[in-house]
Amino acid sequence: MGGKMPSGSDTLGFCLSMENGEAVVLADTIQKRASFGTTSAGDLLGLVMAHEMGHLLLRSADHGRTGIMRAQWIPKERDANRGHLFFTPKEANRMRSEVRRRLTMKSKP
Repeated sequence: MGGKMPSGSDTLGFCLSMENGEAVVLADTIQKRASFGTTSAGDLLGLVMAHEMGHLLLRSADHGRTGIMRAQWIPKERDANRGHLFFTPKEANRMRSEVRRRLTMKSKP
């Protein structure tokens, strides 16, 4: 499940490798995007980091229809939903299970 490098101008981050837990967040692009909206660069950076970590913990390149795992955040929606972008309960449960799985793997000799 290796990620391919996206080439779209709206790309803010992507996963390089699900197996190795590698993701890229494009800080310069995030900074530029934030300068055109009402969301701070720090808030947008946090959202992008959460989204990419979601991919790694869900072990999936799939996107949701709502919340943090949406493929795109339209600036007006992102600003209107400020503080309301969450992982769905199903996503949160899957991520918790993945964290438990990884912890169990590390504790085995």
